[in-house]
Amino acid sequence: MAAFSAPSVVLRPFIGQLVDSWSRRGVHLLGTACLGLITLLYLVPHLATVLVARVIHGTGWAAFNTGGGTTVAELAPASRRGEAAGIYNLMPGLANMAMPTLGLLLLESGGFAAPFVAAALLGGTAALVLKLGPFLPDRSPSPRRGMRSWDALLERSAILPMGLDTLFTLTTTLFWVYPPLFARAHGIPLTDLATYYLLLGVALVTARLVVGRLIDRVARSTALLAGAAVTSVALGVASVADTALVLAMAGVFHSFGSALITPAAMAVAIDGSSADRRGAAIATWSLGYQVGIGVGAVMWGTVIDRLGFPAPYLLALVSQALLIGLVVWRRDDLGAAIHSGHLQRD
Repeated sequence: MAAFSAPSVVLRPFIGQLVDSWSRRGVHLLGTACLGLITLLYLVPHLATVLVARVIHGTGWAAFNTGGGTTVAELAPASRRGEAAGIYNLMPGLANMAMPTLGLLLLESGGFAAPFVAAALLGGTAALVLKLGPFLPDRSPSPRRGMRSWDALLERSAILPMGLDTLFTLTTTLFWVYPPLFARAHGIPLTDLATYYLLLGVALVTARLVVGRLIDRVARSTALLAGAAVTSVALGVASVADTALVLAMAGVFHSFGSALITPAAMAVAIDGSSADRRGAAIATWSLGYQVGIGVGAVMWGTVIDRLGFPAPYLLALVSQALLIGLVVWRRDDLGAAIHSGHLQRD
């Protein structure tokens, strides 16, 4: 996991600069092709090969997300950026809902290679769509001259939404990665989690569809505060859960928190950036998710190991309190971002 996350984090700012200076579509295409082709390398039964594959996979993932997010930023009307960000971030929810089951079915029917070959075909198909499809225009303006190297890599206006997304994403692994440990600690059969993950997937999709347009009808700060409040409710419910059904109820609240916070933070990053810095802005903002997932996984794994449940849910409330405090403190900056974004016509 570290071999995947490290290049995805370290190289992302450079990839964002490449999007701005070279080609949004080119970076997106290279990342997509990499995700498809590198999947086949996992079929080589050697740990060193897997580690190499993870490094390349993490690099391709960073290119895919940065190029794709910048495309969304370019195509979305300024008045519907929150909705567009919600739809874009809905797609992983659809994948999380359907693909684990499909992967297990392929594994059972076709052996170990089948899921990886299927993943390679999906990635290759996506790359062909990007290569042959005429519906994704490519316009990467020349980067600003005279910028310091660090400023060129990280977009300052996207640092705040990156921090907000990090604070929210710190809670994500509690609902997607660690439920098996919750089940073991409470004597719940692991098979009960099949329904749990299905409910979370459905909730994630429903939340993005229901909440999408609301994000553009209220101030970004309002959406962020509402998302943090709903996430806090999710953590509170999870802290008293003793069945998979109650934990699923908490997960549903968390899905609605995600549907508010992630698109709103992405929209803030787009609002505050100029057309020639969209790649850097998306790269900077998307670091929040990668850092939140990585730090959260390590942190909550340690807490669960040392303190058990419900300690991680209660401690995670601190991250949402910090998120709320940061939004209140920087509310004027968030307001300025949405104002400038709605006035901008690139």
